[in-house]
Amino acid sequence: MTPDHPRWPEYEARFRELAFLADETSLADAPAMNECRYYLCLYGENGLSVDEEFAFLDAMESFAGKSLCKRSIQTGYWEDILLFVP
Repeated sequence: MTPDHPRWPEYEARFRELAFLADETSLADAPAMNECRYYLCLYGENGLSVDEEFAFLDAMESFAGKSLCKRSIQTGYWEDILLFVP
């Protein structure tokens, strides 16, 4: 989902709430994303419809406090957060 989508504020708020509950992992400890049960990035293209992105957030919520992880990705001009369930 892009920030110009009408549901972006709702998506961003839910994503950030889950990110707050997720365990931070290092890049070395993070599995390959195609091997994860679920993964979503905040700003990047997830290749999902809006409804699918919200469904993934719903599914990830059940892993909060258990195996929900996050990885912050930062460059000199760009930052993203990746949520995933290994």
